[in-house]
Amino acid sequence: MQIEWLGAVSIGRRFVSPISEVLKIPPRSMGYGMYQHDVKEKDLETGLRRTVEDVVAERGVWVNYDTKSMLEYVPGLTGTVRERILQERPFKSREDMRERVKGMGKKMFENAAGFCRIEGGDEALDDTTVHSKDYVIARWLVRDGGKGKKRMGRGEIDEYRQREEGKRVLERAVRCAKALKVNADNEDLTVEEVMGVHRMLRAEGRKETSASLEERGVELPAEYRDKKNLAKLPLLQGLKGVVENMTDFGIFVDFGVEGLSGLVHTSKLGPRGLEGVGVGREVVVDIIRVEPERERVGLRRHLGRGGRKEEEGRKEGRKRVGQEEEGGGEGVRGKETKMKKVAKRKKVVDSDDSDSDYVEE
Repeated sequence: MQIEWLGAVSIGRRFVSPISEVLKIPPRSMGYGMYQHDVKEKDLETGLRRTVEDVVAERGVWVNYDTKSMLEYVPGLTGTVRERILQERPFKSREDMRERVKGMGKKMFENAAGFCRIEGGDEALDDTTVHSKDYVIARWLVRDGGKGKKRMGRGEIDEYRQREEGKRVLERAVRCAKALKVNADNEDLTVEEVMGVHRMLRAEGRKETSASLEERGVELPAEYRDKKNLAKLPLLQGLKGVVENMTDFGIFVDFGVEGLSGLVHTSKLGPRGLEGVGVGREVVVDIIRVEPERERVGLRRHLGRGGRKEEEGRKEGRKRVGQEEEGGGEGVRGKETKMKKVAKRKKVVDSDDSDSDYVEE
């Protein structure tokens, strides 16, 4: 085959599965930057492996055509099972894969199902990162509680991804959690889990969706805006609020409950503190505590992905500095105590000046 043809095939395969093609190239030969040869080969390989792990965790792998090297990053799969997947594919659905691949037990399937995507199969949800056990939640969200065919169509998911985000998303999530707790006998289902499935359904813009919600927030569902329903208020996250008052100990935010403001204590403002905060300005908050008897609601400033990482980094830094100071302090105190003991044991007799019997050095 001519070199030009090989190049065309390589470019085409990069469109099909970019990460799979990158894995074929040694990290030192990728040509990323003029200083990459100053980095250790092991560090380059570690960086590539972590990047692929992040991609698989975010997007999953398409088991009908992704390479063996990509399947190695799917958690829970053994080498033997990976080989059998390559031999048995293509699959019509995740369930078809579980039945046809020998050695894929129930536990292994549970661990890997959310990362194994089937494109063009019988069930459109198999081409998302939604886990099989959460299909009942996904169907409820897409159909807004309405019943339909058991299998989800691709067109239904595409239509769902085009819907407007905002308060209706959170309201739907609240209704979904309530309905499935009764109908699906799932008492442990939370609104946060439902919102997680929502983000997975919108996987084509998963990061952008999450970021937009964290930046703009969503309005409090209408059923919780009456102060009489304060006892039923769940610990929701990412709510849109307006700063009503600022004090030395925190800020009071109107987050949607009529006649009631929540307090964001100064310790709950996050790493940004009062940056971008002012009376009348919008802020995104999380509910962390509800006291119906005292008509009080505790809030914290919503951090988002970047803010959480920054806060974790700050905490780790403070912890490290504290450990260093504690270790150094003990060393200094120990040295001072030892010097005092030596000084007390040392008796210096001054023949010329008999007024002083002991002298500390």
